[in-house]
Amino acid sequence: MSKKLFILVVAVSLAVPVLADWAPLESAPYEISSSHDEISVSKSGASQMTSDVTLKVLNEQGRNMLVLKSIPFIPDMNKVTVLKASSLTDGVDTPVKLTTIKERAAAGPKEGITHGKEKVIPFTNIKIGSQVKYKYRDQQLRTLVPGHFSMQFVYGASVPEENSYTIIKSELPLYYAVSDPWQSLQVHPKKEGSQYILEIRQTRKLFKLPLELNPLIRKHQITMVEVSTLNSWKTYVTPLAHRYEKELKNVALPPALLKISEKAAKAASVREKVDIVTSELQSSMTYSGDWTTFEKMFIPKPLKEIGASKTGDCKDFSLATVAILRKMNIDAEVAMTFRKMPSSQLGVVVVDPLDLNLPAQRFNHAIVKVRDGSSVLWVDPTNIVSNAGYAFNDIAGSYALEVSSRASELERIPFPSSLQSVLELKKEYRIREDMSAETISNFSLTGGYAKYVAETAISSSVKDASKMLMMFNRTDGASPHYEGVDFQSRISSRITGVEKAIGDVVVREKEGKKYFHAPLSVTLRGLLMLAGSKRVTDVNIEALSTETASLSVPGFDIVDFPVGCIIYTPWFSLQRTFIKTKTGFEVRDFSQFKTVEISAADVNSDKFKMAVHDVFECTNTQQVEIKKIDAADTWESRTKEYTPAKAKKFVDTMGPGMVEAARRGLHIVDNLLAENPKNKEAMLEKVRALRWVGYKSNDVDGSEYHNLSNAVLSMVAAEHPADPEVLRQKTWSAWYAKNNSELAANFQKYHAVAAKNFDFYNLGGNVAERLGKKDAALGAYLKALELAEGNSHKSSAMVNIAEILIDKGEIDKGIAYYKNGALADPQNTWVQGNLMSILSGMRRWDDAIELGESVMKSGAYGVARRGLAYAYQGKAEEIYFKGLHFDVRTEDGKKYLDEVESVLMKALKHHSDCGSCLVAMGAVYRVRAIAYLDRDMAIKSKAYYEKATKMGEVKDSQVKLSLLEIESIISGQRKPAENSPNGGPAFRRSPADLKR
Repeated sequence: MSKKLFILVVAVSLAVPVLADWAPLESAPYEISSSHDEISVSKSGASQMTSDVTLKVLNEQGRNMLVLKSIPFIPDMNKVTVLKASSLTDGVDTPVKLTTIKERAAAGPKEGITHGKEKVIPFTNIKIGSQVKYKYRDQQLRTLVPGHFSMQFVYGASVPEENSYTIIKSELPLYYAVSDPWQSLQVHPKKEGSQYILEIRQTRKLFKLPLELNPLIRKHQITMVEVSTLNSWKTYVTPLAHRYEKELKNVALPPALLKISEKAAKAASVREKVDIVTSELQSSMTYSGDWTTFEKMFIPKPLKEIGASKTGDCKDFSLATVAILRKMNIDAEVAMTFRKMPSSQLGVVVVDPLDLNLPAQRFNHAIVKVRDGSSVLWVDPTNIVSNAGYAFNDIAGSYALEVSSRASELERIPFPSSLQSVLELKKEYRIREDMSAETISNFSLTGGYAKYVAETAISSSVKDASKMLMMFNRTDGASPHYEGVDFQSRISSRITGVEKAIGDVVVREKEGKKYFHAPLSVTLRGLLMLAGSKRVTDVNIEALSTETASLSVPGFDIVDFPVGCIIYTPWFSLQRTFIKTKTGFEVRDFSQFKTVEISAADVNSDKFKMAVHDVFECTNTQQVEIKKIDAADTWESRTKEYTPAKAKKFVDTMGPGMVEAARRGLHIVDNLLAENPKNKEAMLEKVRALRWVGYKSNDVDGSEYHNLSNAVLSMVAAEHPADPEVLRQKTWSAWYAKNNSELAANFQKYHAVAAKNFDFYNLGGNVAERLGKKDAALGAYLKALELAEGNSHKSSAMVNIAEILIDKGEIDKGIAYYKNGALADPQNTWVQGNLMSILSGMRRWDDAIELGESVMKSGAYGVARRGLAYAYQGKAEEIYFKGLHFDVRTEDGKKYLDEVESVLMKALKHHSDCGSCLVAMGAVYRVRAIAYLDRDMAIKSKAYYEKATKMGEVKDSQVKLSLLEIESIISGQRKPAENSPNGGPAFRRSPADLKR
């Protein structure tokens, strides 16, 4: 077990895109075979631990790690004594001579000096499979807070672990919290006389290390016990606060710090004052830690010494900042927090505290808490750039403890909102004859964007900061020049400027056509790395942000109706629109991240996966066909096709092409609204288009798009409250929202002013049906069919009629209407797909298959493919059930199973990931394997079952017994039954065989 504060940083040499699971056992370098810890705690909080550990080498990496086993300690804080050690290889025990155990300086942070040391045990005669055993005593000599002992025990979170036992005997009361998600621990508190005792015993082997991009381990995913002799943060922090206040009270500011205070006092706001203080400290002070004693590790230097040496660590920077701010009567306190350290590859694994009220040493960093009226600013003076209004992502989300007598609990540092980290870009491309461009970019950066640029300029070079600005400004292959950018400023609240560049190649020719390259934001790349993964942990995207960009290209025009992209989700949003202008065209982009921490359940959801897939599709918009504007090209000729009627024609499209058509309609209305934001007809078509541009399936919630649609509808309704089309769309809005009271009220208003045409009766039928008035709905749909003019309307009316008739039990009549509806609009293959599902539900497999195959020929799409696969599966089950009387070892039985397999193969041809189809196919091979004790058949069966569970459609429990059966055949453990002909076992088959 790990006996420490558990904040794990993972760095594994694997390709990130394929990582999405707990690490396999074989990846571990070694395992903890057993550990036995006895801990005694005195009334002062000091403790002594005797630990007896056995480790097993699992691979070459583990062998190299354990040959010199180190135990860290701090000389004036604790004392470590190795009592015995040995290796066990091939039955030979090789003791380690205690005289060969050496002491050496432990590696410390490069930013300071430390007196940390480590005992090094030199094991000999070890190889893969060897055990190394050692026993040591660790005496804690001093405590930061009198009467405080705390420890965290983490199990199987870095290497496999089993057989761990800990007993704590304390003269002080013991408070504890337990997380045991895999039921692996037994925890027993008791009291014997004056001693408080806690026993912790591990009951099963554990290894839970996530191999995922930016994982966040929650407390329900970690096996851990936290123990403390205190149960109040106020009790913990009070003596520490006295020590810090001693350095602050009635202490005159040294001249160097007083000078900073006088400069900052001239600023208008508290935030400006804080930024001046921290930036001046960063300019004048150098970070250098002196952790050579216990005192220096936890208590800051006196202000006089800080001012004289102009060096210090986070405690010293924070103390100096508080002292200067208090000089200006600003309410400031030192605070302790955990500063996240990102790894080189996989990011930070953070564990939530098990109990927020249980004081433990959770901190590795000192910062400043500033109260500014009703606001709280969390300021890190050790950062080399300053922005008091923005908590940088290395501390945002961490828990903090104010070091003052006012503090009584932990506080979580909030994540800054999306609007606190903003990139605004206005870029103009002046395309030259050689198709390269002169570009002028006006930009504004705040939050994380500004921090990265300012930090790079200060810590690295202006050249590197310029490269970062090029990336943000989407400039490629050019040499930029910047105006108005102060690369020397340490205050990063906002960076503005102009970038001028020449030579950016943005137009390419292909087959006689010109294409403009419009790059998307680089911040979207992280989303693409989440594509296709099935996570076990939540994901940390580190920071929220918003980007708006306008890329204008004078002298050129877009061709046809280029579809941009629009993606709105609870987690992120992305929109790209192509807009014609009087001088050329613009590419308008908007992107926003809305939540820093995304749950594994969300990442694994169909909604998230489809949204990320849409981001991939959005990358296709980076190339758009353009043409040079000629003198004869007037504004009227360039926009003559951009009308509400044209948009409506696109939005009216039904079937698999509906979403793409809605996006084209949205492109048109966005252009119309760019010219006239109050164009009523365009706004109403936008209301309709937004409902469909994000449609995935009836099973995937699209509420974000409906919310956008309703926002537009509210604007147009405010201007035209009694307009019939406005009232019609308000009725549809209530219908989509399933708000029956508003539905009835809005339809009543619409009824009074509407023309009694197809749209009126179609909507009336939907309203009546939603309100449970099926006869009225049927009458309305029949009237809509009578008034329908186009094939699409006729098809829609007939389908609505069909569904009511089927619901009323008039099956054949309903199916006839459905078929006529399909014939009326053959391009809308969704009608055929829906009918196929209805026929399958009636177990009319042959009819469903015939219809499904016709859909595949005329316009295959995902839902129809799945529907056809399930129809074939149903047909296979029917054949299997009818042939239960066959002995599968006879010729007739073999042919019968071959027919079942053939039908299932057709199912998998149309939907290769159909979980239930894979289970059925696995069952066919299982039946054959059992019939002949055929190992090859069993292996094939296992492969189908494993794919079925891997795809996530089938739970392991559904096929557990079947897998046990085939494993017994693969291993040769299953024996023939005595009454079985041909040496095979007797067995019974059932209609449920293909479902398990």
